[in-house]
Amino acid sequence: MTIHRRSVYINDATIIFEDVFIPNERIFLKGEWDFAGQVAYMFANFHRLSAETYKAMELELFTGAAVLMAEYNGVEKVPHCSGEADLAGDVYRGGGDSRRSACEHCISEPDSDLVYPNPMVANICKFYFADNWHQAPNISRILRAGSW
Repeated sequence: MTIHRRSVYINDATIIFEDVFIPNERIFLKGEWDFAGQVAYMFANFHRLSAETYKAMELELFTGAAVLMAEYNGVEKVPHCSGEADLAGDVYRGGGDSRRSACEHCISEPDSDLVYPNPMVANICKFYFADNWHQAPNISRILRAGSW
C-alpha cells in the first residue's frame, strides 16, 4: 500500500550583500531604534486589515463552492443547509462592515499627512473574523453533504 503525503513548501530566501555601498538617505531607521516599535505596530495595523480582506475573499470562494456542491447534490433546500449558507454570509458581511468602518473612521496624526485604519475597529474585525473563520470548513462540509 502506497501512502502519498502532501507537504507544504514555504519559499523563503535570504540575500547577503558584502561590500555594498548604500547612500545614507536610503537607510531605513539609521540609528533611530527608538522608533522601531512604532514602525512594527503600524505594520501590524495595516497587515491586520489587509489579511482580513483577503480572508474574506477566500471565505466567499469557499461558501460559493459549497453552495454549488449543495445544489449539485440536491440538498440546498434542506433547512440546516440554507442556515449554514446564511451563517457564512453573515461572517462575510460582518467582516466587510467592520473593515469598511476601520477605514471610514481612520486616525490621522496631527501635524503630518499620516492617515491609518482605526486600530480598535481593525482589532474588533480581526477578532470577529478569526473567531468565525475556522467554521468555514465545517460549513462547507455540511453544505456539500447535506448532513450535520
